[in-house]
Order: sequence, then structure tokens, then C-alpha cells
Amino acid sequence: LIRWASQGNIKLLWTSTVGLSGLITVIATPLITFTMMYYKEKLRYEIRKGLHYLFYVFAIAMCFHVPPNALPNGGFIAPVLGSCIVLYTLDAMYVYIFMTEKIE
Repeated sequence: LIRWASQGNIKLLWTSTVGLSGLITVIATPLITFTMMYYKEKLRYEIRKGLHYLFYVFAIAMCFHVPPNALPNGGFIAPVLGSCIVLYTLDAMYVYIFMTEKIE
């Protein structure tokens, strides 16, 4: 961000796909990591579980961060993280559907 600002390119932050997806990633990452590192014991389980769903925001933003035509140096991120999103979703659906218990 400092480099873009010093070069006069800060407008790329909201006008380009790379800038916008990077900004979303920079905002989502501390929300996911810092709360788990420093506030894990202070947060209720439901809030921590909800914060884990920010992985979707992070992963989707990263899918759009590097254009696919950047292969072989970086265009692989979309299929790799896209696969992670699919696996994470399938796992979450399985747990939601089959591993719930009725508590009376």
C-alpha cells in the first residue's frame, strides 16, 4: 500500500481486481488469525466458529487476486483455492447433515 501510494497508484486499490481482492484479503486475514491467537479463550464457541467462515471470504478474494494468464508463476491460485472451497463446503455440509445429535 505504501509503495502504491508513493508511486501515485493508490487508485488501483479500488479500481483493479488485484487491488480490491488484496484489500479484502488484508482485512479478512487479521480477523481470522488475531482473534484466534489472542482472544480464543475470551470468545464464545459460536463466535469463533462464525469467524472461521471468513475463510470463504479470504479464499474467494485470493481466487481473483492473480489472473489465470499469469501461469506458470502464479495463475494456479484460483483452481487450488477453488478446490479448497469445494472441499471445505462439502465437509461442512456433511457435518451439518450427518453428524448432528438431538439433545434433550
